[in-house]
Amino acid sequence: LVIIGDAEPKEPVAATVHTTRCPAHSHWEGACCKYAEAVVLAQKLMKMDRSFQWVYFTDDDAYVRIGPLANALVSQQPPISGKQGVVVGNWGCVAEGCMPGLCAGGGYAVSSATVDRLLNNNVQVFLGEQMQNCGRCER
Repeated sequence: LVIIGDAEPKEPVAATVHTTRCPAHSHWEGACCKYAEAVVLAQKLMKMDRSFQWVYFTDDDAYVRIGPLANALVSQQPPISGKQGVVVGNWGCVAEGCMPGLCAGGGYAVSSATVDRLLNNNVQVFLGEQMQNCGRCER
């Protein structure tokens, strides 16, 4: 478990806390930036340990049932090429000015190939696109 947080915890926690460089306590800009940081960190961790096939992104107020989540991901088959990637989540949310897409509130799982495609070997471009899209789509 890796948490993207505004600061180091004052008490020990049963997780790794990655202190963000994003704006603290900002619902839109900070959240968008933290998501982008989480994707970059996920790719780094997945490259260090290739046994990680999935990453799950969620907010701090979501309840996640780990067992059913793991079972659902095990049942997913990656595309034949293995390079397209897979995203498992709740689809159909609409933000003003944007096409319907992924609903982020309850969390979603992304395969390692998806993370690689998102970053496309260019972290700065990904970060810029993420912040631009957040500013355009109701944040």
